[in-house]
Amino acid sequence: MTTYKVIGICTVAGKKRGEVVELDPELINIEALVEAGHIEPVTARPGKKEASK
Repeated sequence: MTTYKVIGICTVAGKKRGEVVELDPELINIEALVEAGHIEPVTARPGKKEASK
């Protein structure tokens, strides 16, 4: 499953705007939800690099 953030006014899989939801692309039309502005993919935050000496 892939992780998405709900960005629209409608709930998605019981989650409200600002919450994160995991959706199975085999069961959910992810592309339609993204295009309609309901969800956006969650990207990994870049990790902090160690300070070089």
